[in-house]
Amino acid sequence: MKLIDTASMKEAERRADAAGLSYYQMMENAGQAAFSLLAGRFSLPGRRVCLLCGRGNNGGDALVMARLLAGAGAEVCLYLTDGAPRTAEAKQALQNLAGAVSPTPLEQVPQGERFDLLVDGVYGTGFRGELDPFHRALFAWARGAAPFVLALDIPSGVEADTGLVADGALRADLTAAFAAAKQAALLRPGREWMGECAVLDIGIEKGQLAALTRAVEAADEGYLRAQLAPLSPLSHKGTNGKLAAVCGSDLYRGAAALAAEAALRTGVGYLTLCSTERVCQLVSLRSPETVLRPLSGGGEGQLCPGDLPDLWAGVEGADALLIGPGLGRSEGVGELVGELLGRFAGPVLVDADGLYHLARHPQWLAKRRGPTVLTPHLGEMARLTGESAGEIGKNPLACAARWAAEWGAVVLLKGHNTAIAGPDGALAVNPTGGAGLAKAGSGDTLSGILAALLAQGTPPFVAAVCAAWLHGRAGDLCQADRSARSTLPRDLPGRLGDIFAQLGI
Repeated sequence: MKLIDTASMKEAERRADAAGLSYYQMMENAGQAAFSLLAGRFSLPGRRVCLLCGRGNNGGDALVMARLLAGAGAEVCLYLTDGAPRTAEAKQALQNLAGAVSPTPLEQVPQGERFDLLVDGVYGTGFRGELDPFHRALFAWARGAAPFVLALDIPSGVEADTGLVADGALRADLTAAFAAAKQAALLRPGREWMGECAVLDIGIEKGQLAALTRAVEAADEGYLRAQLAPLSPLSHKGTNGKLAAVCGSDLYRGAAALAAEAALRTGVGYLTLCSTERVCQLVSLRSPETVLRPLSGGGEGQLCPGDLPDLWAGVEGADALLIGPGLGRSEGVGELVGELLGRFAGPVLVDADGLYHLARHPQWLAKRRGPTVLTPHLGEMARLTGESAGEIGKNPLACAARWAAEWGAVVLLKGHNTAIAGPDGALAVNPTGGAGLAKAGSGDTLSGILAALLAQGTPPFVAAVCAAWLHGRAGDLCQADRSARSTLPRDLPGRLGDIFAQLGI
């Protein structure tokens, strides 16, 4: 799906205007396109249609629709929710009604009226922050006043760039997105307020839009089938990928166990775990298929620089390397992380404590000789970038894209809007997963899945998109069976087989 942010949309309109397509003509085109969308779904003559018009150009789009609806024989009720139009284009649209519809300024919420259809043209993409009491009450009335709500460009109360939803926002059944879908079309919770999203042409040339829109992948079953082939019947453990995992410490043994089982359930052919003896003992019981390389470790129950020769012997022949889950934050562990990032030439996934050490030594990324995938949550991303977690969470797509380019790495930014960005500008948002994944250890299972795909030769960006989808889908299945509260990270690997069987991969 092609997405555009509000600043880029304004620039697209400015360029179109400079090229001869006036702002008012774009408004006419938008109103006509939205009218045609409704006319294609409903018989309009005699239907009661309510239009809520704000004072900006979103309201102007609705004013154009009002004229066309009246001409099609609909019974039109036109409410000006915030007084007279303020923009030149919206004033022109009101003037062009020419008596076809009499607008009613709203000073209080209507009572008792019912309609067949309702059009939301109050705020559009300019909305930020919270709704005032009048608009909350108005939208509560509107949702109950008609069985079907069409939003123009974006539902009122939803932030177009971030997907944030204000208390009392007006939920739509259908959203008419003008020229291009806005980022909220893929971002939770906003996407859940949009209903179906239809992108409508308003006359802006595709070439002008192409440079300003982002192609954002929303993975689905078809994407996974296209990207992940079934294992060959001629394959063996060597061809199904060799993964080395440097994970775990005596305090966080479970992280290594979760990552190991997830990697094995994703089909990796040969998994070597390099960790302390206690970690290896636990993993041997939970996943006996794992090849273990127990290391002496230091006094803190974590690996230490003295382990490097034996550690490297377990790593150097691998197709991919996983660093970080439960590894620990000692200075000695940090030295090992730096050495591994500099030495290993294949794909490396860095997560959890690996990201902690990387944040302290960002220069290590420049030492990498192969692809790198980073999987931070918001707090880890804040540590890596120096930005606040709150600001990162408002626009994860933009943040992931900016830093993926800066670092030359694939960034999988975890959260309720998991965003994946490649250093080449590729972008994706993961649509699966829910509250059941919000538990310690969930990220370790994701790392195991992703690392296994890397070891099998899946391109890093594709591997990240597929792993996020698989991880979230496993969580969805667990949550459906046992609730979000009772879903545990250890439940997730066992559902991967069901998913692979269903997809035929």
